[in-house]
Amino acid sequence: MDRQLLETYSQRLKDGDETVIAPIYQMTNRIVFAVAYSILKDEFSAQDVMQDTYIKMRASIGSYTNGTNFLAWLTTIARNFALMEYRRRKKEVTIDPVAAEPLFGSVTYEYEQKNPVLEAALACLSEEERTIVFLHINGDLKHREIADATGKPLGTVLWVYNKALKKLKAYLLEHGGDKYE
Repeated sequence: MDRQLLETYSQRLKDGDETVIAPIYQMTNRIVFAVAYSILKDEFSAQDVMQDTYIKMRASIGSYTNGTNFLAWLTTIARNFALMEYRRRKKEVTIDPVAAEPLFGSVTYEYEQKNPVLEAALACLSEEERTIVFLHINGDLKHREIADATGKPLGTVLWVYNKALKKLKAYLLEHGGDKYE
C-alpha cells in the first residue's frame, strides 16, 4: 500500500474532493474489514462496521491531521465501531433456537464448510492477535504496514504475530490431529 498516496487522497478529501473516496476505499477496505472481523467474528456485522467507518471517515475528515498516518486513523474508527457493536451485542438477550418452537415452521440452510484455520483463530487467539493475523493474511499487509495501521511498534507486531502462529499451530494439532503439520 502506498502510504504517501493515501495521505494525498486524505488531503484531497479534506479539501472537498469526493472523487477520492473510491480509491481510498479500494486501498483500505480489506484492512478495515479485517479489523472489524477480528473483533466481531461475523462477516455481516463486519461489513456493517465497514460502512459505518467510511461514513464516519467522510463526516470527520476535517478532524484528521494530515501526515499523522491516515490508515491508523481509519482503522481506529473501524475498531471503535466494532467494539461498540460488540458491547451492544453482549447486552442482547439470546434465545435458544433448539428450545424455542418455530411459529411458522422451520427452514434449514446448508452452509459451506468452515475454514478450520479461521475457526481456530477465532477460538484461541486474543483480539490483538486476531487483528494482526487477519491484517497480514486477509489484508495482505506487510508487518511494517500493520505496525503503521495499528500504531504499534514493528517489534511488537512481529512478536504478537509469531506468538499467534504458535498458538494456532498448537490449537490445530490438539483439535485436528496431524493433518495440519
